[in-house]
Amino acid sequence: MEHTLAKLFTQYRLPMALATLCLLFIAGFGAQHLTFNNNYRALFKADNPQLQAYDQLNQSYNESDSVIFLLGFQEQSVFTQHNLKLISDFIADAQLIPFAQGAQGITNFQRSIPTGDGDFTVQYLVPDASALNDAEVKEIQQYVNQEPLIQGRLVSSHGNVASIYVTVTLPEERREAISAAAEYAQALKDRYLKQYPGLVIHVSGGVPLAESFVEVATHDALQLFPIVVLLGLVIQALLFRSLSAVVVSMGVVLVSIVFTLGLAGWLGYSLNQTSILAPMLVLTLALADTTHVISEYLNLRRQGHDELEAMQASLEDNIQPIFLTSVTTAIGLLCMNFSDSPPFHDFANITAFGVISAFVFTLTLLPAFLLAMPVKVSEADLTLTHGMRWLSKFSIRHRHPLFIGTSIFVLTCAYFIPHNKLNDDLIEYFDESLEIRQAADFAIEHFKGRQTLVYSFESGEAYGINAPEFLAQVEQFTHWYRQQEEVVQIISYLDTLKKINQNMHAGNPQWNKIPDSRELAGQYMFLYELSLQPGQDLNDQLDIDRSELKLTVLTQKLGNQDFIALEKRADQWLKDNLPALNVVSGGQSAMFAHLGFQVISSMIEGSLTALALITVVLIIGLKSLRYGLLSLIPNIFPAAVIYGLWGLFVGEINQAAAVTFSVSLGIVVDDTVHILSKYMSARKKGQSVEQAIEYSFTTAGTAMIITSVVLASGLLVLSQSVFGINAIIGSMVAPIIVFALLVDFLFLPSILYYFDSGKDHNCDQSTPQDSHPQGSQIKNLPKQQANA
Repeated sequence: MEHTLAKLFTQYRLPMALATLCLLFIAGFGAQHLTFNNNYRALFKADNPQLQAYDQLNQSYNESDSVIFLLGFQEQSVFTQHNLKLISDFIADAQLIPFAQGAQGITNFQRSIPTGDGDFTVQYLVPDASALNDAEVKEIQQYVNQEPLIQGRLVSSHGNVASIYVTVTLPEERREAISAAAEYAQALKDRYLKQYPGLVIHVSGGVPLAESFVEVATHDALQLFPIVVLLGLVIQALLFRSLSAVVVSMGVVLVSIVFTLGLAGWLGYSLNQTSILAPMLVLTLALADTTHVISEYLNLRRQGHDELEAMQASLEDNIQPIFLTSVTTAIGLLCMNFSDSPPFHDFANITAFGVISAFVFTLTLLPAFLLAMPVKVSEADLTLTHGMRWLSKFSIRHRHPLFIGTSIFVLTCAYFIPHNKLNDDLIEYFDESLEIRQAADFAIEHFKGRQTLVYSFESGEAYGINAPEFLAQVEQFTHWYRQQEEVVQIISYLDTLKKINQNMHAGNPQWNKIPDSRELAGQYMFLYELSLQPGQDLNDQLDIDRSELKLTVLTQKLGNQDFIALEKRADQWLKDNLPALNVVSGGQSAMFAHLGFQVISSMIEGSLTALALITVVLIIGLKSLRYGLLSLIPNIFPAAVIYGLWGLFVGEINQAAAVTFSVSLGIVVDDTVHILSKYMSARKKGQSVEQAIEYSFTTAGTAMIITSVVLASGLLVLSQSVFGINAIIGSMVAPIIVFALLVDFLFLPSILYYFDSGKDHNCDQSTPQDSHPQGSQIKNLPKQQANA
C-alpha cells in the first residue's frame, strides 16, 4: 500500500499541490475570525462548581472587576499631610478610570463617629487632606492602628504603603473595555511616578490580570516564535546543506500553521495565553515530518538515484511511520480535552489540527515544491551511518547492563513521583519580570492577606440579616475562623454593625456587640446607609434585599492543599455546629485552588485513554500485537523519569505538569515507530535480531536524532515563556523527548533481543550491508541504481 500511495503522490504531485493550495486559500480567510480571550474565567468550564459559586456571590453582592494600586512611600510613613494629600488626589484621579464605579483608600474610608447624644455620624477618615495639621495626622494614625478594616488592608502593617481599590463594571464587550481601563491605569501610574520621583506604584487586580494574559501571549508570539523558526532553519541547514531543501521544508511548515489558524478561525476558536503556543508546537512537529522525508530523499540522490525515484522511495519508506506518529501525537493532544480547563482544549485541538495538516501537506505539497526547485545535493554523507552502526553493536553487546541499569534508574526516579505536591497559584504563573507578578510580590511583602475565602450566609427572608439569632450564628463562625492560625483578617458587616451599636452608646466598648433586637439592628442599618457619602453603599457586604450577609476571610499565602484543607475544616465546622444555616462559599482563590486538583484527576483519565488509544493505533499500524505492546515500555519510561526527577528537585506541579504526560506521549512515539518499522522490515526479509537492529539504527537513527534535536530545541525555547503553564510544558516535554531517544537507542534493543532472539534460527543470515540501507522500496528500482 505504501508503494501505491508513494507513486500516487509523486506522479500526481502538481494537481495535488494545486488542490491543496486552493484549500489553503479558503482556510486562510478564517484567520480573520480569530479573537483573543483574556478573561480568566475562560480557565473554567461553565459547570465548574467553584465558578458557579463565584457567580452566585457576584450576583448577590454586585461584585465587579477591580484595579488595585499599591503606593509605596519607601522609608516614609503614609501618615504625613503631604502623603495623605497625594493619596486623596490619586483616589480622585483613579475614579476616572473607564468603567470605574468608585475608588476606596484610607482617606475616603467611611468612619462612624459617636456624637454624644445617642447618635453617630459617618464621614471620610480624611475629609480634607490639604487642611490637616500634625495633631490631626497623629489622631488619624492612632485610629488606623485600631481599625482592622484599614490596618493591613488599606495601609500596610509598617505604615509605609497604601492601597487603593477601584471597582470596575465591565460591559459585555470585555476585551476593548479591559484594554481601555488598563491603559488608563498605566498612564495614571506613569504620571504620578513622574510627578513624585520617590514614589513606588504597583498595579494589580482583575483588570490588569486580564491584560497580562494579552501581554504574555504577545511576548511568546513575537519573541519566542521567531527563535523557534530560526532554530529550525539552522538545524535543517546543517543537515540538508541545501538552501532549496530548507526553504521547501520551512514553507510546508508555515503553510501548515496558516491552514491551522485559518481552520481554527472558521471553527470559532479564540486564542488565549495557552493556545497561543500552538503554532510553535505545530512548527516543531511539522519539521519532524519534513526532515524524515527530505533527509532520505537527499541521501538517495547522493547515491545516484534520480529525482522521481528518490522522492517515491523516500515517501514509501516514511508514509507509515509519519502517519502513525501524526495520529498518535494528535491522539495524545486530543485527550487533553478531558482536562477541566478549557484553554487546554483549545490548545490541544488547534495543535492536533496542525499535526494532521502537516502530515497531509508533507505528502501533497513537499514533492511538488522539492522536485520543482533546483536542489543542491551535497557529496558528503548526511547520515551518521558509522556512528549508528557502532551504537547498535554497543547496545547489543552491553544489553544486560543497559537493561538492568536503565530499569533501576527508571524505577528509582519513579519512586519520587509521589513527592510532587499540587500548587496552582495563578499569579505565580507570571514571570517575575511582569508588573502583575511584581505587584503581587510587593503586596505579599507589605500586606497581611494573600488569598481569600468568601462566605454568603442566607437568612431566607428580606432583611432577615437583622435577626439577632442569625447574626449570632455568623458571629460564632467568625470567632472560629479568627482562631485559625492561617487566617490574618476577616472582613464583615457584622463588625460594622457592632461598631455602630458601640457609637450609639457614646463609644462604650461594652456595647461593641450585636444589637438586642431585630428592629434595632434594622434602624442602625438604615441610619448608617443614610450617613454614607455619595456613591457609597453596603452592596459589597449585603445583598440587595438584605437577606444575605457576606464574610471575607483573608489568609496567609498557602499552598493549594493547605488552602483546601482550611476550607474543608470550615465546612465541617459548619456542618457540625450550624447545620441549618444556608451558606455559599467560594471566591477566586478557591476557584484556582480546586482547579488544579480537577485538572489532575481529569487528566489521569485522559492520559490513560491516550495510552490505550495510542497502543491500539500502534498495534494496527505496525500490524503486530507483540511490537505494539512492546512500544509501550520506551514510551512510558521517559515521562516516569522526568516526573520523578521533578518530584525530587522541584516538588510542585500545576495544571501544565498535569497535562504534560498526554502531550509528550504522542510525541515520543515518533522515534519508537521509526525504529520498530525499520526493524520489522528487516526481520521480514530474514535478518537476525542483531542485523535488524543495526539496519533500523543506520536507516532511521540520523533522522531520529535530528527530529529530536529540533523538537527539544523548540520546546526549550518555549520553556523561556513568561507564562508558567507554557514554560513548564516546554521544560518537561523537552527532556522527555531527549530521554525517549536514549531509551530507544540503549534500552529498546535489549527488549527486542530478549523477545526475538529465539526466532533467529529461521532467519536468513545475510548481513544488513547486503540490503540497501534506505529500505525495502529500493527493490523496485533498477539493479544498477540499487547497488549504487
